[in-house]
Amino acid sequence: MGFDTHGATEAGFVQEPEALFLGSFVLLPYASYLGLAGVSLLLLHWLVASPKKIWHRLRRQGWILITVLMGISVFLAEDPVQAALRSTNFWPFFVFFAGLSLYLTQLSDPLGYLKQLAFWLLVTSIPVNLLALVEYWPALATRLGLPSWLLGSGPVRPRVDAVFGNPNVLAVYLVILFGLGLGLWLQTLSSTSARPKPGPQSRFLLSPVGWIYVALALIPLGVFCSGSRNGIVVILVQLLIMGVLARYHRWAMGLSLGGITAMMALVTTWGVGGRSLLQATSSSVVRVEIWQLSFPLIHQNPWFGIGFGGFEANYKPDTLVNLPFLHHVHNLWLHLAVEAGLPVMLLFTGIVGWICHRAVRMGDVGCASSHS
Repeated sequence: MGFDTHGATEAGFVQEPEALFLGSFVLLPYASYLGLAGVSLLLLHWLVASPKKIWHRLRRQGWILITVLMGISVFLAEDPVQAALRSTNFWPFFVFFAGLSLYLTQLSDPLGYLKQLAFWLLVTSIPVNLLALVEYWPALATRLGLPSWLLGSGPVRPRVDAVFGNPNVLAVYLVILFGLGLGLWLQTLSSTSARPKPGPQSRFLLSPVGWIYVALALIPLGVFCSGSRNGIVVILVQLLIMGVLARYHRWAMGLSLGGITAMMALVTTWGVGGRSLLQATSSSVVRVEIWQLSFPLIHQNPWFGIGFGGFEANYKPDTLVNLPFLHHVHNLWLHLAVEAGLPVMLLFTGIVGWICHRAVRMGDVGCASSHS
C-alpha cells in the first residue's frame, strides 16, 4: 500500500501547494490558528488564480443561492451585525470547498493525494487519543477503585476534550477520521500484506498499514473518553458498515463486530461521560425539549429565519431546568431552519446529499473498474 503523491499538472491554477495543504490540516488540532492561516493562504491563492472557475462551481452547485438567502436572513435579523458575524461559520467554507474541489481536479493523481492526506490525518490523531486517555485516567481509576496514589494529580473528568476545549468537538474530529481510517483499511484488504501475520510484528507496526491499525484501535477509546453519546453511536454505525463491506474477509468482519461488542461492553459497564447507560438514555429527553423550542421560532419566520444567533437571543434563561442559556438547537437541520429559514435548510441538505451521492457512485465505478 503506497501513499505517494504526484505533483500538480495544472496551468495557472496551483503550483504544487500540496505540502502547505497537508501541513495546514495536520496542524489544525494542535495549532489551530497556524493551520487556519495556511488554509486561508490556499484559499486566497485559489481565488486569485481562478476566480471564474470557483464562481461557476458555486453557482452551478447552488451555493450562491444559499449564500444569497443567508444574506437576506442577515438583513432581516433583529441584530444584523451579530447575524453577519455568525454567518461566517458557513459561507466562507462554501468558497473553500469549491476551490478545493477544483484544486484536486488539477492533480495528476487526486485519489492518491486524498489517500495520503487521510493517512496523515489519521496518524496525527494518535497523540490526541493518547492525551484523551491520560486525561480520562483519574476517572477510570476512581471507578476501578484503585489506590489514591494511582489516580494521578489531574482532576477527575468524566468527559475529556484533549486539545479541543470541548468534548463534543473531540468526538466529531475522531469520528470523521475513523471513517477515513476505515476507508483506508478497506482498501488494504485486497493486499495480502494487510493482514497481520504470526511472528515478529516490528516491520508490520512500522508500516503504513500498521499505523492505520494503531490509530483505528485508539479512536473508539478516545470517543468513549469524550463521553459523546452521538459519537459512540456513529462509531458503532461505522463499524457495522465496515463489517458489511468486509464480509468477504472474515477476519476483518470479525474485528469490526468485535469492536462493536467491545464498545457496547464499555458503555454498559462504565456508562457515557460519567452517566450510566440508563441516565445517558433518559437525559436525551432534554434534547427533545430543546428541539421543541425551535418549532415556534420556525413558524414565526419559515422563509428566512430569525437570523443567526437568534435562537440564543430568544431563549429565556432557565426555560429548561438547569439550562441558564442555550447557544444552539443541538440539531443542524432545526438550527438552519430556525436561523436561516426552511429553504436554506432544504437546499443545504439537498446539495450535500447530491455531492455524497455522486461520491458514492464514483466510488462504485472505481471499485468495478479495479475488479474488472
